[in-house]
Amino acid sequence: MLKHDMLIKNKYYNPHWEAIHDFHHENRSRLEKEIKNWYQSNHLRKEDKYSDLENLKTEHKFHHNICSDCLHRHQHEYVADFAIYLFRNSSLEFDETYFPPPESFKTVDDVMKAWGRLNKMEN
Repeated sequence: MLKHDMLIKNKYYNPHWEAIHDFHHENRSRLEKEIKNWYQSNHLRKEDKYSDLENLKTEHKFHHNICSDCLHRHQHEYVADFAIYLFRNSSLEFDETYFPPPESFKTVDDVMKAWGRLNKMEN
């Protein structure tokens, strides 16, 4: 168990991350339905312009990125907690001896770099 009084705080931590995530998740889900509906109603008409679709996709990507940011950067008060979360929830299969102790990471970006290096080793 990690002793939080000795860990480095995550500078991106936001105690309201869950409400932010839920707001953007709701909008992302709404836009997924709108995109699906656009394809269903416009797939036969060649004269339709794709600007409406591109706008929907751009807005969807915006909400998706904020959801992802909340889960990766904002929900963890300590960098070590983020490291544990990322590596335990990763689809990567790796030898845990390659993974430094979670408390050794100084920033969220350091964790992401380590995860990226492990990802490259798997490919």
